[in-house]
Amino acid sequence: MHRHGIPIALSGGAMFQESSQRQAGSQGGFTLVELLVVVGIIAVMAAVSVPITMAYLRNYSINGAANMVASEIQTARTQAIKRNVNWGVVLVTASNQQFQFVSEDIPPGPDCPGPPCAFTRVPIDVGVAITLPGRGPGPLRNLPADVIFDTPITGPDRGFRFNRFGAMCDPGTSINCPDLPAGFPPPPPYVGIDPVAGGATIRLLQPSTGLTRTVSVAPGGRVSIQ
Repeated sequence: MHRHGIPIALSGGAMFQESSQRQAGSQGGFTLVELLVVVGIIAVMAAVSVPITMAYLRNYSINGAANMVASEIQTARTQAIKRNVNWGVVLVTASNQQFQFVSEDIPPGPDCPGPPCAFTRVPIDVGVAITLPGRGPGPLRNLPADVIFDTPITGPDRGFRFNRFGAMCDPGTSINCPDLPAGFPPPPPYVGIDPVAGGATIRLLQPSTGLTRTVSVAPGGRVSIQ
């Protein structure tokens, strides 16, 4: 029995070793069919995701520009209310890619101790609006490189202002809403005012794609993006 047990043990060990090698071999890689299936799935996902990604990137730039303009308009309105300005805060476009808001009231200060200087109007000047002290200008903002202000949808005006109550007014229509000085900004105008509805529209254009966005300001000051 001892003599017969040896070959049995050897035979059993050999069978176990062969089975283990077979299992290890079957788990050590992929078949050609499996690789082709994986490659096909990746190709399909790429074909679907690339156009979506490109469309997102195109929209991201012009959407960001529209949100930037809308935010600056809202800031101008807030400044007009907070400062209780007599002449309001005007939003102007300095070029087809630059814009800012400016308060034309000169507030009391070291350079303006009191009446008749305080809270009088000094109209904004071409190229000087951001340099004069005490004028309360906002920073000069730049649109993304691939976005510009398009010609206005409605109206020929070059800018608009908010009064102390936060309402938008059409420049030049009353003594409390003075017009913008001639020549600012240079033509063509980039900001359009609709005198019938009393609101403002600013059209943004991405020339490379033809995508547009419109920032609208209601007479009461509410800002929306279409």
